[in-house]
Amino acid sequence: MAAVKGKAIDVFAATNAAKPDRTLTNPDSLGYERVLLVTKTQSPWLEVLLPVRPNGSKGWIRESEVTTSKIPWRILVEVGAHRITAWNGLEVFHTETVAVGTGGTPTPTGAFYVTR
Repeated sequence: MAAVKGKAIDVFAATNAAKPDRTLTNPDSLGYERVLLVTKTQSPWLEVLLPVRPNGSKGWIRESEVTTSKIPWRILVEVGAHRITAWNGLEVFHTETVAVGTGGTPTPTGAFYVTR
């Protein structure tokens, strides 16, 4: 996880880009601290998932502009089994049956992260 230190963070399409592709404010539009999920490190850069459409969008940020930490929590949604499981480290914290989408409104799949 990368927590933004300043009032905004520049996001680049590539580590060699001359200028940022976009800038994200901190706090976010709901007033919460801006945090991003780190998917790759290439010092002094971090590749992060972006809270924008389309889902799965990524960008590069400068490592010096964030504080990084590891989060032990993980959530898995098994669409076919109608089940959600949350782990804290290697320990299952909670498992529950869930409803899933059908037909024209399927449950989206992919990698996501929760900030609040």
